[in-house]
Amino acid sequence: MLPWNSLADLYKCLESCDHLPPGVSESDVRSIMDYVAWRWFFLLRHEHMANWSISSLVKKLILNVQHFIENNNNNDASATTTITNSSPVHSFSAHDSTLIALICAFRLNNPTEWPEYASYWKMELLQEENTSNYFVQFSLNNEILSSSWGLSDTFQEGQAMRRFVPVK
Repeated sequence: MLPWNSLADLYKCLESCDHLPPGVSESDVRSIMDYVAWRWFFLLRHEHMANWSISSLVKKLILNVQHFIENNNNNDASATTTITNSSPVHSFSAHDSTLIALICAFRLNNPTEWPEYASYWKMELLQEENTSNYFVQFSLNNEILSSSWGLSDTFQEGQAMRRFVPVK
């Protein structure tokens, strides 16, 4: 017997090649994908689960942001070539389950679509013009994902979320 995740992957692949077995409809595939998505989000929205599963990558992403800001703020016109350890772009490769864990760890709202093959998740560092104020914006496949990250440890479903998360 196949686990739900494997069944969802198998049917999604067969659907994309137009080779679904007789008796399995696109609606059935959608229902399986919806169930698997619900299950992943349910498990990883647990207070500690996302942190346990992906804390090292989350820490790396946060450190990348902090290092870039520090190097950028310490830069002057004569030292423009000193930013060597802090690149404005970092690229990582991950599975859909890793993307879901990142979404949950950063307390983002659920995307409208499950992250399918070749999906991309962005954590963009933005600077407010003429200030030293920085913000992070998250998106999945160009869909902006609002966040409750940094609002409160007692965040409740339905509370306001924000598109731009201030970097402190």
